[in-house]
Amino acid sequence: MSAKKTLIIAVICALVLGGYLFDQHRRQKQEESKAVAGRLLKPKAETLTGLTLIRGETGGKVAAIKLEKHDQHWMLVEPVLAHADHNAVQGLMNQLDQAQKKDPFKFEQGKLGDFGLEKPVLTVSFSAGVNEKLPDLKLGSKTPDGNASYARLDEEPELFTVGESLARSLIVT
Repeated sequence: MSAKKTLIIAVICALVLGGYLFDQHRRQKQEESKAVAGRLLKPKAETLTGLTLIRGETGGKVAAIKLEKHDQHWMLVEPVLAHADHNAVQGLMNQLDQAQKKDPFKFEQGKLGDFGLEKPVLTVSFSAGVNEKLPDLKLGSKTPDGNASYARLDEEPELFTVGESLARSLIVT
């Protein structure tokens, strides 16, 4: 084979390889942006500095658990002041990082009660930094199949579901 033909074949191979690598990079970026768009929490959980879990009324009282991060350590602030269990908090943060908004849908005004969100089972407030408050997560009733719970972020116009393992972790905490 002549040097000219070899050079042409090498250029064609290089172009095909370049196109393939470009396409792989483009697909990876698309998958990453889809994953970020569906995330429950936009900032990473490691940036959170506060977390408040407010359970719905139980016997006429509202039960609240408040955690704050001080020097990389989580402290239980309410109902008592104490060090929080590092493993329990880290497990919850990992679940929050991986949590996705599943099956988003619009709802009719006045129909929040149908999904247990008129008086949520649990409201989770997040903070990240000094005076930086993130949208509250409200958990409602379980879906009919029992594998997820209805949820809403503050006053967003759509509802979605979250996996039952996350809902259970938040409610049991």
